[in-house]
This record gives sequence, structure tokens and C-alpha cells, in this order.
Amino acid sequence: MTDKIDYLQTTREILAGCLFIPADTIPEDADINSLSDIDSLTFELIVLETEKFIGQEVDPIALLDMRTVKDMAELLKQAHQ
Repeated sequence: MTDKIDYLQTTREILAGCLFIPADTIPEDADINSLSDIDSLTFELIVLETEKFIGQEVDPIALLDMRTVKDMAELLKQAHQ
């Protein structure tokens, strides 16, 4: 039996940890860039935490398509399958 993963909540937790904001304040349809002032170092931290969760490198093309919290949750879900 496998546990169901709530990818949206996992995404919120990754972003909250990287952006130092509460996870419950992050709407699923929010543009990631609108959540906080994200510079290149913060974005790299988000990428590193994402890669740690999925256990592999993230496809750079997928990163370019990742705009919203929901997009990031879908990226986590696809990488875990």
C-alpha cells in the first residue's frame, strides 16, 4: 500500500520554506513570482528543494514552464510517477 502524496501541499511547504512565508497563505493559482521577491538565489533554492523531493534533476524546460503553484505541484507529481 502506498501513501497518497498531496503534491499541492508539498509544493506549498517547499515554497514556504524557501520564501519564509506561511504555507497556508499560498494560493494554488498564485504566480510563484508574486509570492515574494524572488531573485536567482531564491529560485535556485526552490529548484534544489524540488530536486531533493523528487530525487532527480529537474528538466530545465519544465522549469521554464513552471509559473504557478499549481504548475509546480504538477511537476512534482509527474516526476514522482
